[in-house]
Amino acid sequence: MNKKSQAALEFLTTYGWAILLVGTALMALSYFGILDPGQFLSDRCIVGSPLDCSSSNIALGTQGFVIELSKSTPRDVHLYNLEYRLENFLEFQPCTGFSSLNISRQNKRLLICEFNIADTSFLENSIDRKQGVDFRFDYEVEGVNPGRLVPGEGSIYTAVNQNLNLSTVVDPWE
Repeated sequence: MNKKSQAALEFLTTYGWAILLVGTALMALSYFGILDPGQFLSDRCIVGSPLDCSSSNIALGTQGFVIELSKSTPRDVHLYNLEYRLENFLEFQPCTGFSSLNISRQNKRLLICEFNIADTSFLENSIDRKQGVDFRFDYEVEGVNPGRLVPGEGSIYTAVNQNLNLSTVVDPWE
């Protein structure tokens, strides 16, 4: 083996071990939550037409979420069958205490959903971190195919708010 090839092999081996060590350290920091890439993502609230989402919150105190919805049509919109799925869960669950929501003259309403799960201790680990929630519902636009429910869906990604209590939230447009 000549000197140049030996030097090249030593160079690649040394830097290969260094890159492997740095990669392992980054994976360990990410695994233990010290390095959370989600903290760099912006908050988002997405819902399909004919609705728009202005703001959202995930509550720790009573475990649920609140979304400020507005409609993008002049007709009244009626929501039914609200279900949610947290980002760590596979199946959708029905919201506790939700029956329907009518968005009419005011054009805005608060959509409030209480989680229907017994163990919410995982949310305590999410304080000051962001959590994702997917939700789906059925809706009807007044005067368009009466009695026909259309499926809709949306998602939010925001920090868990430990000071928000859903039982004290009041819909100003109700």
